Amino acid sequence: MYKVVVVDDEMWIRQGIINAICWEEHGLVLAGEAEDGDDALDIVEKNPPDIALIDMNMPGTDGVGLIRKLKLLSPDTFIIIISGYSNFEYTKEAILSRVFDYVLKPLNKDELNAILHRCTKELELQRLRKMEDGLRNELLEVNHERLIEPLIRKSAQIHYSGYKESDFYQEFGTYQSYFACVVIIDDTPTAVQEYGGKEHALLQARSMVSGKLVGLGVGCIGMVDPEKAECVLVVFGNDLEPKLLINALKQSLNWCEKEFPVSVSIGVGEQMKSPLELHQSYKQAVQAIRMKKAASRYSILVHIEGSQEQSVLYSTQLEHVLLSAIQAGNREQALEAFRKLLDHLLAAEPTIYSLQRNLVILLGETDKILSEVGVNLEQIRVHGNISLVETIRCSYNMEELKLWFNSLIEQSIESVQKKNRKGMKNIIEDIVQHVREGYFKSLSIDDYARKYNLNSNYLRRVFKSETGKTFLDVLTEIRIVKAKELLRDSDMKIHEVGQYIGYEDYRNFYLVFKKVTGKSPGEFKKLT
Repeated sequence: MYKVVVVDDEMWIRQGIINAICWEEHGLVLAGEAEDGDDALDIVEKNPPDIALIDMNMPGTDGVGLIRKLKLLSPDTFIIIISGYSNFEYTKEAILSRVFDYVLKPLNKDELNAILHRCTKELELQRLRKMEDGLRNELLEVNHERLIEPLIRKSAQIHYSGYKESDFYQEFGTYQSYFACVVIIDDTPTAVQEYGGKEHALLQARSMVSGKLVGLGVGCIGMVDPEKAECVLVVFGNDLEPKLLINALKQSLNWCEKEFPVSVSIGVGEQMKSPLELHQSYKQAVQAIRMKKAASRYSILVHIEGSQEQSVLYSTQLEHVLLSAIQAGNREQALEAFRKLLDHLLAAEPTIYSLQRNLVILLGETDKILSEVGVNLEQIRVHGNISLVETIRCSYNMEELKLWFNSLIEQSIESVQKKNRKGMKNIIEDIVQHVREGYFKSLSIDDYARKYNLNSNYLRRVFKSETGKTFLDVLTEIRIVKAKELLRDSDMKIHEVGQYIGYEDYRNFYLVFKKVTGKSPGEFKKLT
């Protein structure tokens, strides 16, 4: 259905137009009506119409002013002018604005519907042209990707696929210089917010960067690899020296910074003489990207032969604190330990590759510690079906890696707690039985937490969940039951009873006993 807006300052004329249109026959629907140009612009901003029927002589923003603004606000809207004989000269300027057609007052129903019929046919043709253009562009992109992919793989794969150098030349021509560039997303949270994920953001980045390069006279085609979270650009041209390419890429990034909400960085491989050598340039571009500082954005990184990755001192002490917290199921302590470990790593201003490498080490140690409690780390998925190591290697943003590992820690702890809960019922039963047998000793939940290698707070929560009472409540209940028994059936003095059941301080025993029973130990003894 095509949307129509009717604009006329006289309500009875608007109603007459609406009643005259054969809505269903033409596949039209009323999107709104307005009595002046200002109201019409409000409607258009909220819900751009396909067709606008506009009276020329209105108060406020008149027909001419409305048409000018409408052409800027909604350039694809088809405009049909409504004009009286007396102000037809006033309409000439609007006709020069390339409106679709005009209809004179008083309105002729058949004439109006004939114009709308032609208008809807033109709209349908326009829709089909857009579909054809979109399909043509998609096919072109698929063909470009078909040509690019073998070029950035190993030479053996190029020969195996039957790819010929002439295939590239036939499509794009022969050039003196070829470069491979790798575009990555610096800001994954924004990519997710604005585009629903990195893949769509990379598609937009490819369009913007390659479009700018082509506009600067540089040949460029690209493909997006969702699994590696990268966009690969093949750049080519005559007299295209590395410095010229870098300048062109800088202009592209400057434009992206202004027009594109997601920050990106670009790795650049070395210049090649043949498209069949582009797999070497691609490897170099990937190596260049790995040299990006973890916290940097909008970077251009050029491959330098022999460049060395700096080593960052890894803290096994902080790692131990983190792993112990994970194993104990202590979420807060684990997240805090990871924050400190990450701060330690970032203090050295590492490259993204160095940060990735250290997180892979941490991932391996986490896997070991979880396997000890029967949890399989690979069964935890933070990003679909991609392996955990591959997820780290495909993440080029420090904030993204931090959020990802935080999520992994939380899910790991949840898995540990689920595993623990299965055996916790038996542990709680053992603790209660031990309290029944050793109530006279100095006991605390912390003692049992150490005994079972559990986090104290976690054990407190589970204990109350299983028994409905705190550990102290259970201990007190068992002691007071025994105290009643001794006060009733033995000749022991009151303070001796208190000491016997674990209260060294008589006053403490007195207060607890009275709180539980409502009577003092002496009153209870007299009654029995």
